[in-house]
Amino acid sequence: MTGSRHRLFVGACKWAGKAFGPSPPKLERDRERSRRLHHVAKRELSAAETALARASSIHDEGSAERRAVEARRKLAERRLSDASERLFQTKFRRAASMARLPVGEHEVAALATVSSFIVFLLALLISPLALPMFGMDFSMALAYGFLAGAIGSVGAYYWARNYPFMLAKREKVLSLGRAPEAVCYMAMSMQLAPSLDRAVAFASEHSEEPLSSALRRVPWDVYTRRSSSVEGAYRSFVEEWGEGNEELKMSFQSLMAAAAEGESQGRKRVLAKANEVALDGTKRRIEEYAAGLAAPSTVLFALGILLPLVVGSILPLAALGSMDFSGSAIPGMGGATVHPAVIVLMMDVVFPLAAFAYASTILSKRPGTSTPQSIGNAAARATIWRALAVLALFSITAGASILLGGEAGPLAGALLTLGGVSVSSGYYLMAWARHGQEVRERVARLEAEFPDALFQLGRRVDEGLPLEVALHRVADTMKGTEAEALFSGASGIARCMGVPIEDALFDPKIGIMARYPSRTVAATMSAVIEAVGKDPSAAGKMMADLSGYLRDLRKIDQNVKVQLGGTVDNMQSTATLFAPLIMGVTVGLYALLGETFASLGSPDMMPLWLFALVLGVYLMLMVVVISHFSANLLNVGDAFEFRRRLGRALPMAWAVYAAALAMSYAWFA
Repeated sequence: MTGSRHRLFVGACKWAGKAFGPSPPKLERDRERSRRLHHVAKRELSAAETALARASSIHDEGSAERRAVEARRKLAERRLSDASERLFQTKFRRAASMARLPVGEHEVAALATVSSFIVFLLALLISPLALPMFGMDFSMALAYGFLAGAIGSVGAYYWARNYPFMLAKREKVLSLGRAPEAVCYMAMSMQLAPSLDRAVAFASEHSEEPLSSALRRVPWDVYTRRSSSVEGAYRSFVEEWGEGNEELKMSFQSLMAAAAEGESQGRKRVLAKANEVALDGTKRRIEEYAAGLAAPSTVLFALGILLPLVVGSILPLAALGSMDFSGSAIPGMGGATVHPAVIVLMMDVVFPLAAFAYASTILSKRPGTSTPQSIGNAAARATIWRALAVLALFSITAGASILLGGEAGPLAGALLTLGGVSVSSGYYLMAWARHGQEVRERVARLEAEFPDALFQLGRRVDEGLPLEVALHRVADTMKGTEAEALFSGASGIARCMGVPIEDALFDPKIGIMARYPSRTVAATMSAVIEAVGKDPSAAGKMMADLSGYLRDLRKIDQNVKVQLGGTVDNMQSTATLFAPLIMGVTVGLYALLGETFASLGSPDMMPLWLFALVLGVYLMLMVVVISHFSANLLNVGDAFEFRRRLGRALPMAWAVYAAALAMSYAWFA
């Protein structure tokens, strides 16, 4: 999902740059102008420094002339910095490289301009056509469209212009929490051979993004002659990704020092220190994030749940026909202050968008930790037809309710229409997640057992047993576990089929690892096989060390879930239980007030079915926002967990809303 969004942005930038960006001759003229400005700024700074040196030898520090010369020098420094950035585009290129966006600054600028114009034009075209349907004057609708277009165009320009910088900042935050995994993989490789380039290649193959792509660029910079050596390219990587994160920088620098360490015990101490620093830094930053999450989550709860609930609850009172709303509080509106267009816009657009934007802001500061591997489920695609059948059944029932349900028919039809979308979507998502959930639970059990199993495997190998035999012996001591199934399966395949243990583990057709799509286990077993092939006695000691590293990495993930679990559970329960309950009662109250004041000849209120539909759509949108927030709060970028939570929450929220609405309607009306 994220990758497709980035590709769409890159494609839009390329199109805008080609269609509306400056031509190559104009780009060259701009570069030449920037060179001249840069040269002039350098001369101004040189002259200011000379004047400052002359003034320092003559005047005391507090003299007016000395202060004037210092101010002139600072101004020259700022001008040179601006001219350098305009000429070399250092900040933009660094952000685009870190965000993995192959775009130029002029292409991003062209997209920002085009996006701003398109948003403004759409607002001018849509508002005069749509808003008069709700009773607004055409001229006033055009004025509102102009205002919305102006605000939207500024927002679109700012977003497109700063997207590479926002994405680069997010990538760096993710790297803070995922650094221990990359450091651990590099330490694995260096336990076998003190080779920096091999360690970088091994870590880039098994680590998560964004560090995986950043490490892959290290040898690529050597191949393309951007750097003269692997060490130089690696230093550039450390400086780029370690900026503002001393723990990460120290860990990666220690790994480079370990590669140059000639004595094995000294190298082992350096590698242990690198892992310790990376783990401690990640723990500290996650604890700081969790400790500071109380206030932002409270604001999100108030903005996304409480405020809309309060607004939804007072809408029946605000729409009382007994009150005089002929003098509309909204220019261009006639009839009532709380106009249907305003309610729809506020409840189904403004509140959900504001909550999603704020939730994304909170999540953008969360340090990344290891995300479970994505698991596809081709069999679940067949369930889409069943989901469509559920939707069709609800739709037919809704139509029948409208036609045959009498006075309450439209309300039942609106509720069933909303239920069709919610239940069918939830059914499809849950069916999609059912198989994947079994696989993920199996992988989670294996990763929990794996450090102990690896330690035992290291002891058996250190005793001189072949790897196949050691795997079988460890499996015998771990009966009934996933580690036993993995090790016994690998040794059994190797013996029965006469294939190397590597094929028994990793072969796409017969390998046992196909049952356990775990990056951590796969990378560790790959390092174990390589270590045993080189030096079995050293391999046993290496496995003992690796078991400790893996245990520490697992503790980090467990601590994150413990610290953030309370916030996640509160948000999810509110979105699926309390909010639907209150909104359902609100609809019943709205029906009571509508019937009570209709007999008094008051102006018409919003139709009850439309009011119920507006509140129901708001609830479903908030379930999406809260599910997205809670899933990414526990595991950044975990699309599977988001779908699983959403599939469970959507039907539940609708069922609570429908039950509360039906009971309150029967009670009040």
